[in-house]
Amino acid sequence: MHERVVRGVLQEYARSGVFERTYIVDNKEVEKILDNVPVIGYYRRLNELIVGTIHMTNVFMHTKTVYNTPPTSLVTARVSTFGLVDIEKNEEKLFYPLDSINERCYIYAINKEQLETDGNLFTTLRERSAKMVGEETIVSVRIHSTDYEDNYGYLIANTSETQQEH
Repeated sequence: MHERVVRGVLQEYARSGVFERTYIVDNKEVEKILDNVPVIGYYRRLNELIVGTIHMTNVFMHTKTVYNTPPTSLVTARVSTFGLVDIEKNEEKLFYPLDSINERCYIYAINKEQLETDGNLFTTLRERSAKMVGEETIVSVRIHSTDYEDNYGYLIANTSETQQEH
């Protein structure tokens, strides 16, 4: 009961502008993303993924891009969650299953060499993003060059609707 009250109050504060934004994370959804999490270290593993994702999205939102679409943000879409994007499988997994997503911001961290040589990558990422655009969904894309061996994809999803417990 306390959790439902707090969740509802925080969402309403964000929606009304008292808070800039509120992020919702569901441990069960994060557990699904990690898959096969042992009992010992359960919360450590979940928290590592959550904190790592928040940290990296924050870093990329404040660093120079090699490509980005102009951000258009809805003032009312202040209830948010994070997610991961598997670029190879073309899958995204949210940390909370938001209802009625109004905005999606895709953040891609791509190996510099691949950005310089892969002629299909830009088209693939652009087409993927275009599929997510809808009448009520705005999509923005940020592509960052990295020295990482692997590519990473992150997602920040926003909605203007109060979310109920799933």
